[in-house]
Amino acid sequence: MTRRPVILTSQVLAGIPALIEQGLRKAGIAERLGRKETTLQVRCSMAGISLRGRKRLELRVGVAPTLSREAMAGLSARRAN
Repeated sequence: MTRRPVILTSQVLAGIPALIEQGLRKAGIAERLGRKETTLQVRCSMAGISLRGRKRLELRVGVAPTLSREAMAGLSARRAN
């Protein structure tokens, strides 16, 4: 049985940010709605909805963060002032 595509009404589009917050990517959202990724992207763009999720940066316990030489040099210079 083929799943029918969901019509992208304003109510459906309003629920997309919640799906993104749950960690779904645009491919997963498009699949869930039975639409192509490009269709979803265009409709969300027209509605002013971002499909970019928040970056998930996590510090691991016991692992020191690494910085580039340039970043370290900049921090050292600021500390010296």
